[in-house]
Amino acid sequence: MRRRGTRRDQRLCRIAKIGSPRLLPGRRLTSKSRKSAAALPRLRLRLRTVLIFVSLVILVLPAIGVYALRQHENTLVQQRESDLARAANVVAATYRTMFGRFLDDNPDDGLASHSAALESSSKLAWPSLDLGVVTIGDPFPPAAPADVEAAAVARQAGEAMADVLREASVAVTAGARLLDWRGTVVATTEGDLGGSLRQANEVRQALHGTGIASLRRASLDSQTFLSAIVRGVGLTMIVAVPVVLDERLVGVVVMSRPSPNIIDSLMEKRFLLVQGAALFFAVALAISVVTVRT
Repeated sequence: MRRRGTRRDQRLCRIAKIGSPRLLPGRRLTSKSRKSAAALPRLRLRLRTVLIFVSLVILVLPAIGVYALRQHENTLVQQRESDLARAANVVAATYRTMFGRFLDDNPDDGLASHSAALESSSKLAWPSLDLGVVTIGDPFPPAAPADVEAAAVARQAGEAMADVLREASVAVTAGARLLDWRGTVVATTEGDLGGSLRQANEVRQALHGTGIASLRRASLDSQTFLSAIVRGVGLTMIVAVPVVLDERLVGVVVMSRPSPNIIDSLMEKRFLLVQGAALFFAVALAISVVTVRT
């Protein structure tokens, strides 16, 4: 004969949430049994709750991915800016030394005749670019004919710096130019020797004694549909650093290089990207299994 639990057993089973009273035939629950059963509750979520949770996860993951990619692209830009700034400062220090030596070899020419007084002197904190707030300028202007020829000391220092400038250009894969205190090119890797870049905003600010970094369009045709989605596509980074000797401006170093973008970065790390996609698929599969079994 099959024994059934009493009403008290049924009531205690409902309180303890351990299932049907048939699991305890003819047996009363003690206080110790109730505590043990209450300590291990069964978690049963409604299907609606599970579906809402899965939908929220699917909605949030792409937004997190886009934010992470934008932050990564901004980090790439700042790393490129720091590399150009370091190379420009090394070239500026070398040019300052060369300029001082050739100036000593020309005792008839004083520093005042080969330099300009600083209007302001402030060091820029590198990196300074932020893709979220930076203004994208037009393409960098080409060198224009110089109104005044560069001074002899600047030309001699520029000729002595040709090999150093070329090595620095190769090291950071960038175009490099050395300008005198009037903005005339005295050494270059871009084939515009003797021209003037004074019309460029970066050069004008550096001639006032302040370094600057900026982003410009590589060309007027570089703005495409892809550049509207990925801001780093089709941009050129410009870094200009003043050369100061004895509190007077004697020249400017200008370095330029294509700005990095997230597309090129992802292509370089495509195998890691495939691994991430596989992990995402595994997570989605796990969520699907949990949803079906719930």
